[in-house]
Amino acid sequence: MKNLKIILLLSVISFSNLSAEDGASLDSSSKSITCGAEIDYNSKYLWHGQAYSDGPVLQPSVWTSYMDFTLTAWTNYEIQENLNETDVILGYSRDIGKFSIEPSLSYYNYFHQTDTAPLLEFSAKITHPLCGKFSVYTLQNFYFLSGDFGDSYFGGLGINFESGTDSVKFNISPFASLGSKKYNRENFGHGRWAINMLSLDAAVECSLPGGWYVKPHYTFTTISNKALLEDNRNNSSAGIAIGREF
Repeated sequence: MKNLKIILLLSVISFSNLSAEDGASLDSSSKSITCGAEIDYNSKYLWHGQAYSDGPVLQPSVWTSYMDFTLTAWTNYEIQENLNETDVILGYSRDIGKFSIEPSLSYYNYFHQTDTAPLLEFSAKITHPLCGKFSVYTLQNFYFLSGDFGDSYFGGLGINFESGTDSVKFNISPFASLGSKKYNRENFGHGRWAINMLSLDAAVECSLPGGWYVKPHYTFTTISNKALLEDNRNNSSAGIAIGREF
């Protein structure tokens, strides 16, 4: 718990210092309000390398953005079961120099799961270009409220490759993550800090007239540490998202 608070404090201080140093050079943000909606079909619900459904799911979402802030409502509906999760996410995005900073606060609420408490997540993603069409990013997640995940940490480092045109874009991203003692104990039964997951995400986004887009995508994950999980370590999910921004 003490180490988690120190990590979170350092993250906030670093972000504040970076904003103060480069704030004068930031471009003024657009003050127009934009909205969007998406429905995403997935063959399986994957989250941090683990499957949370036995079959396909629909994951609709709606969002609205003003200046650098975005408010999103996201749901998970198991096609063979029912609606079992609704999340509300408040995100912020800002380019500071060559860095892209994306902190967010998410509230997870689980329906029909009496043994699962709501979860509060603070997340920070920082991206920096490497060379050409490659960029490197770090994702840091801190969890609160929940008895299972509360006061735990999950984060990692990834590389992103993106190429294409204004109408068709291809993206592929490998990622490696680290989990805290409590996170790994609650998920895998082993209370130790460990590199716990390797993943690969790929997607093709096609822009259509009228603000519509179609995005087929694929995710593969593996629990990389056998000491955490010996069986059923590999998972994959394929899906397609259809949405519109207006």
